[in-house]
Amino acid sequence: MTALRDKLATDLQTCEGLIYSIRSKTMETYEVDGQGIRTYTTQRRLSDHERMAENLRETIALVDALVKLPI
Repeated sequence: MTALRDKLATDLQTCEGLIYSIRSKTMETYEVDGQGIRTYTTQRRLSDHERMAENLRETIALVDALVKLPI
């Protein structure tokens, strides 16, 4: 369980780093269509990473709760 929690915590740190980079405008994301036209997806990616961070926090809390259960 400790290894799982550590992996989740690392993923959360990475996700929070991406959120910070997007919010501070040091990173932008975009998709390029078949004709080479860029469509900026920064706001959508920010929302995706915020959702992912929240899910990771909830999962870490569940793992912590499972560890504390008497077996």
